[in-house]
Amino acid sequence: MNWNRNAPVALGVQVSGFAALVPQDREAAVDDSVAATVVVVDPAQRSRRASESPKRAVLPQAQRAAATFDRFSAYASAGVRTVGQNLAYAGERLAGRLDGGGALALADGHLADGARVNSFQENLQMAMASQRTGAGSGLGSGPGGAGVGGRVSDDPARGIVGLNRKDGWNDIQHREFDKKVTGLDEEAKAANARGESMKFQKPGDRYWSKERILNQYPEKAYDLLPDHLKSKELSDAWEALNKRSDLSEASLRRERRELVRETLKGYDLDHKVDLQLGGKDSLDNIQWLDMSVNRSVGSQLRWKVGNPESGKFARLSDNGEKPGTPIREFLAQPK
Repeated sequence: MNWNRNAPVALGVQVSGFAALVPQDREAAVDDSVAATVVVVDPAQRSRRASESPKRAVLPQAQRAAATFDRFSAYASAGVRTVGQNLAYAGERLAGRLDGGGALALADGHLADGARVNSFQENLQMAMASQRTGAGSGLGSGPGGAGVGGRVSDDPARGIVGLNRKDGWNDIQHREFDKKVTGLDEEAKAANARGESMKFQKPGDRYWSKERILNQYPEKAYDLLPDHLKSKELSDAWEALNKRSDLSEASLRRERRELVRETLKGYDLDHKVDLQLGGKDSLDNIQWLDMSVNRSVGSQLRWKVGNPESGKFARLSDNGEKPGTPIREFLAQPK
């Protein structure tokens, strides 16, 4: 039998599905003389359906991708606007404090003792902090004072180092932060009373680490535990170990180490006076400190060193040619 490829093709379909399968705007004919329901489809129509199948599969994906891109564009545009607004704010605040010649534009024409104008970078940081906290856009309350959202700033000219809290800390972490900053402040003031000064400097090699003190001196590691970590369960377990006579000295040290290690999850071994501030790498200068607090303070201190002319602290060089900026006080952000 010879087939004409351009002749209509008869396809058997159910009557109930006929209306759904053949739209009204497409040409089709039904031959009622045949016992079974038959739809006669033009080859051109069959070709159109074949080409439309991929479209129906791909089009929804493309539409979803386009919608996702539109949402991203909207967010990105909002972010660009926010950055632009913060930059404009920083420039306006700086320009508003200066007259046309670059002098301070104060009512009496004089700068109060110890006061200074916030730099463009500080104004920008305060604007961004205000956006995060939803606080007002007021400037700091003075040198080393609280800025937007209660944040504190540095004042290298007066030897004041400002340290700020991290969003999301719990009460224990806030107490750990206060312990750290208070300890630094006491050391700075004690040095100043002796006629000396704490200064930023390149940290030396570090010998003491969390693993080293746990492995070699588990008793010291236990004694250094903060009070809030010394639970009754821990104390009882520690005493029970001390009463065991079946353990060798090495086994007892191992059991003590593992007991303290479990308690110290989430804690770092911290130098009370950081090595980058001239602190000694010795057992009398270490403590356990919450990991988030320790790393936040350390990171803040590292970022404060730079060119003194740009309002940053200077670091004491190895050869002593640059004496570094004296530090007299550490200021903590209010809780």
